[in-house]
Amino acid sequence: MSAMTDAMETTFPLSPEQRVVPASAERQLLLVGVDGALDAARLRIAVEGVLQSHGALCAAVRQVPGYRGLRLQYFDEMPPLKWQSAQVAEGALAAWLDAFNREPLAAERGELVSAGLVRTADARHTLALSVNALMADRESLRNLFDQIAAAYLGEGSLDPEDIFQYARFVEWRQDLLEGEDADEGRAYWQRVAADAAALAPPRLQARVERVQPQAARHRVPGAIDTALVHRVAARAEALGVQPETLLQGAWWLLLARLDGTDRFIGGWQHDCRRDYEPMQGAVGLFDKVLPVVIDVAADETFASWIGRLDGVLAAHVDVQEYWAVDAPPLSAHAVVGFASHATPLRHGTDPQWRLVGLPGPMPCFELALQVAWQTEGAELSVHADAARYSEAAVERLLLQLLTLLDAVVAQPDAPVATLSLVGPHERALLLAQNDQRIDIGTQTVADRIAHWAAEMPDAPALEAGAQGLSYRDSTAASTASRTGSRHRA
Repeated sequence: MSAMTDAMETTFPLSPEQRVVPASAERQLLLVGVDGALDAARLRIAVEGVLQSHGALCAAVRQVPGYRGLRLQYFDEMPPLKWQSAQVAEGALAAWLDAFNREPLAAERGELVSAGLVRTADARHTLALSVNALMADRESLRNLFDQIAAAYLGEGSLDPEDIFQYARFVEWRQDLLEGEDADEGRAYWQRVAADAAALAPPRLQARVERVQPQAARHRVPGAIDTALVHRVAARAEALGVQPETLLQGAWWLLLARLDGTDRFIGGWQHDCRRDYEPMQGAVGLFDKVLPVVIDVAADETFASWIGRLDGVLAAHVDVQEYWAVDAPPLSAHAVVGFASHATPLRHGTDPQWRLVGLPGPMPCFELALQVAWQTEGAELSVHADAARYSEAAVERLLLQLLTLLDAVVAQPDAPVATLSLVGPHERALLLAQNDQRIDIGTQTVADRIAHWAAEMPDAPALEAGAQGLSYRDSTAASTASRTGSRHRA
């Protein structure tokens, strides 16, 4: 039997979700804080046992002659787990973790995950898992946290037979794509794409144009106290929606108000494991970004708007597997987004396990709101490309969202244009800015334009979309206008 025939029998194509992961994607990093006495040998056994139970982590990723792109070759067992132990000061932990996550792994030999255990104090440790970006998303890492903690603490046994393997998901979805409902599902998304074809993502005043791409991202968190969480939950129940849907509606409404348009395109990062109980606890790539057309009118009430949004999201979920993840008919929906996840639970008492680090929203978004929701308290975090938004702008955006959220909960039947975006804290910041005195010199605006026209005549002076004027053109247009005015007079 030829090598190509062998490869055909033993390797499998990547899933659509895996095919869209950039080759340069960094590995996903899971960070777990463990406070209390810890048995390192017992921990390693728990980690290796959990990782071994997930088929997605027992595979090699490699090129195969005769095929385009990477393919998967599954093994019965993982290769030996790369495990590091270290003792570092708390202040040096971030640098150690960064170096740990950058150490090479040979995916073509099945090295898809490595582990590190760092002791920062007598009874304080950090467990780190670095996982190939093709094999785990945020929810996968949270599942690994729960399963490893449970295995170490003896909170229950993990039977590999009970785990929904990622290969089953890929096969199931392929069966759907070849099934009798496929044409109807594809037609649904074609209609959505046609409706969104002319729409752009929201463009906020704080967004910087003409920048070079950067890897750095801002993350600005904001906790919602228990009182507001209960009010959000009660209002969501009264409106017949889930709390996460209400929060998503508030986010899109805020962007609509700031963008100044009542119609744009956004992206909803959705994990189908939340819709299918057998898939819960699985490890793999399940997240996808579904397009959402936002069309809220200024005189519409929030109650009306959130009802329509809820209907759209429900319809999307029903046909989500037919969305072309790796060949979407549009791209504008992946610029500004929304993602929600369940808040991770703590495990144990001594030691106590807590999840301290998970990835943010998918990196395709240059601006996104992430919600970690639970009834005891929720956290919102706004994530933004640092090349596009300043940290101050992101902080201001979160303040406005919290103010609007309070307003929509209190006044769901008020026209959305009447709901305030400026709360007490932001008002104080604005008043403080108004008290500052700025020396702008004695030159008029016309004098300054003339100065820059002489110093850098070809630099951009005015921009409006794709159109622009240099300082030379601006000065010439201004001179011509004044000359024409004199002649008419």
